[in-house]
Amino acid sequence: MLTDGHPKVLWNCINRYVRKDLSPSNRTGLTLFVAHANGFPKEIWEPTLATLLSSPAGHAIDEIWCWEAVQHGDAALINHGSLSRYFDWQDNTRDILNFFTNFLPTEASAAPLPLHLTRIPEAESDRRRASGFQFRRLMIVGHSYGGCTSTLATENYPQLVDSLVLVDPVIPKPFVSKESFAVSEGKTDGLLIASLSRRDTWNTREEVLSSYLKNPFFRAWHPSVLKIYIEAGIYDTTDEAGNPIVKLKMPGIYESVVFSERTVGLEAWQNLPYIPERIPIRWIVPDRSDADEFGPPGATGERCWIRPKNSSNIKIPGAGHLIAQEFPVELGEDLRDFILEVYSDLYSQRTIPRPNL
Repeated sequence: MLTDGHPKVLWNCINRYVRKDLSPSNRTGLTLFVAHANGFPKEIWEPTLATLLSSPAGHAIDEIWCWEAVQHGDAALINHGSLSRYFDWQDNTRDILNFFTNFLPTEASAAPLPLHLTRIPEAESDRRRASGFQFRRLMIVGHSYGGCTSTLATENYPQLVDSLVLVDPVIPKPFVSKESFAVSEGKTDGLLIASLSRRDTWNTREEVLSSYLKNPFFRAWHPSVLKIYIEAGIYDTTDEAGNPIVKLKMPGIYESVVFSERTVGLEAWQNLPYIPERIPIRWIVPDRSDADEFGPPGATGERCWIRPKNSSNIKIPGAGHLIAQEFPVELGEDLRDFILEVYSDLYSQRTIPRPNL
C-alpha cells in the first residue's frame, strides 16, 4: 500500500551548547553537529565535549548541536505511541538534512532560542540547498549509526558540510562471498537479540549503577560516560501500583528496530569516493583486534583511504567500537587536534587566542 509517509508526527530532540561570550565581533562560524550511535542519548557526548571545550580548540567553536534520533533518549519519550516497528536509516539522514536546511538558525548567537525551533524562510532553505551555509562552517562528528547517516547526508548535500569526522561508522564494505556475509549477519543478529533482552526497569538509579558495574560491557566505559548515561538515558516514573521506578528512555525494542536495518550503510560505502575533496575526512577507528571491521578483513583500512585526498585517520589504542563510551578523553583530544589543524585560519583572527603547541 502506498502512502504519503508515516501518518504521525515525530520529533527530534537536540542539545545546543553555545559560547556565553559569543558576539558578532568574535564569531568564527565554526559549528559542530554531533550524531550518536544506536542506543545512546544525545548527552553521551558530553564527556568528549568537555575535553574538547577545555582545550585551545574550544575558543574556535561558536556552537555545538548534539542530535537525537526519533527513537532515542528524550525523543523516544516524546514520540512514544507514534513510532513504527520499521525503520530505515535514511529516515535519520532525512531528519538531519531537514534540520540543516529548514531549522538551523542562520547564525550562531548567545541569545536563548525557543523550545521549538522556528522554520527559517523558504528562500533561505532554497539557498542552503543550492550553495550551503552563508555564515556557518559545519563540522559533522558521527559515531557508528550516527556516522553512517551523517555520511549519507554529506554525500547527498555536500555543499552544507565543511568537514567530516567519522568515529568507526557503520559503513560496511559489501562481502564477496555468502560465507563471509553470513558471519556478518550473525553478528548483527546477536546485537538485535541482545537489545531485545536488555533490562529496562529498576527500582532506583543506584540499582542501575550497581547492576551495570557487574556487567563487563558497561564496566569498560569511562566512569563519566556511565554517569551521564544513567543520568540522561533513564527517567523516573511509576509502576502499575504507583510505586516509583526508573526506566530506560529507549527500550530494547526500539534499539533492535534500528539494528534490523542493514542496507543503508552499503549505499554510504558506494558513494564515499565521491565526497568532494575539499571536505576533510577524519577517520577514528578501533585498535583492538576483536573489533568488527564492518566488512571482510581489511575493510577498515580500505574505508579510510577510499577517498585518499584530504583524508586522515587514527587508531585509539585499546579501543573497540564504542570509542565515545570507552575513551571520551582521547576522542576529545583528537577532535582538538583536528580543529587546530583544519581550522588554523581561525586563529589568525584577533579575537581568538593562538594556542601554545
